[in-house]
Amino acid sequence: MKLEVIIPYRDRQEHLSKQVPHLWKVLTDQGIDFHITVVEQEAGKKFNLGMMRNIGFLESEGADYFCFHDVDMYAEDVDYSYTDMPTHLAYACEQFNYKLPYRTYFGGVTLFDKESYKKINGHANWYWGWGVEDDDLYWRCTLVGFKRRYGRFWSDEHERNYSTNKTNHNKFRANLETTEESGLHNCEYTVIKAERFNERLRTILVSI
Repeated sequence: MKLEVIIPYRDRQEHLSKQVPHLWKVLTDQGIDFHITVVEQEAGKKFNLGMMRNIGFLESEGADYFCFHDVDMYAEDVDYSYTDMPTHLAYACEQFNYKLPYRTYFGGVTLFDKESYKKINGHANWYWGWGVEDDDLYWRCTLVGFKRRYGRFWSDEHERNYSTNKTNHNKFRANLETTEESGLHNCEYTVIKAERFNERLRTILVSI
């Protein structure tokens, strides 16, 4: 089984330069056949984490399952092996005192088999800036079933914006009954530049 690791990215070079070799070693030690795609959003708009994850999925080549991985969460004790359903890995994270911050938390690092991600229509595309996209993902996953696999991560320090994003919260509340309005099927983007470094690593710069 081949794993595609998708790392959404913008302006976090210090974290990325640490994450790639660290994750590379972890996956190699676990004997996993993997490929890493870094999806970078061009400047000019608020960051859209959900779209970056969708784009990584749509641009993947021959993977059997997928890991959506925050750039600043580094594996301490994590099992990246194949899953046949949506699986939350970031169960114990340093930034949350190594426990779930709230019961429905489904962010940070997740695993999906290909068919499950298609079935939930991926991430919603309409959450700009910080917040809510992972709450939306949790709700989508409840429609097909999900599980948690204990994973322990340490985190880099960086500025975090925990202010309430009212636009995102309103959008989430207004669209709880459907996954069809926004997701993989209407994820519109343009690839500006794609660069392959070797057989296991590439970067994609996109405009959305």
